[in-house]
Amino acid sequence: MAEYYRTFLAIPLHEGVNRQLHRWLAPHAAGLKLRLVPPENRHLTLAFLGETPVEEIAPIAQALEEALAETVVEEITLGGLGVFPHSGVPRVLWAGFEAGPWLAAFHHTVWEVLTRFGFVREKGVFVPHCTLSRPKAAAEEGVRELVAASAGLRFGSWVPDRLLFYASVPDPGGVLYSVLATISL
Repeated sequence: MAEYYRTFLAIPLHEGVNRQLHRWLAPHAAGLKLRLVPPENRHLTLAFLGETPVEEIAPIAQALEEALAETVVEEITLGGLGVFPHSGVPRVLWAGFEAGPWLAAFHHTVWEVLTRFGFVREKGVFVPHCTLSRPKAAAEEGVRELVAASAGLRFGSWVPDRLLFYASVPDPGGVLYSVLATISL
């Protein structure tokens, strides 16, 4: 019987940028009683793959390494907050990314590789973000105020140097992420 991992591909947050975000966010979240994604689990997801056969992980990582070898990676900035859905009760609180057109092209290249392995690209527009919390309905007004207060904030910029192939493992304390492969950029 084949072994599978629940996988995704992501750019990890720069440590200093993540620290700046956490310094600003933690006191606000405590006041709203939000359960935050642990700082070590924060990332920019480029592709959620779902159940992935273990034997396909190395070939996918190799194909990504080859396809992205000539990619020019530029600076990204972690900025203000937003929510999904945009109207109604917020289910996800996130921090957004600002980047030039390279990030959309990078995302497209990643999916070109993944479709060769039978993965189907998610529908909808790519909105580069980092999930911070999954708020309860009772916090809706406070979360929307927090989003408004974050307008214009920038937590920092960096040039990504790697794409990580993660396994997501359910755990009683939340979700644990394990790096299966590192694709250098």
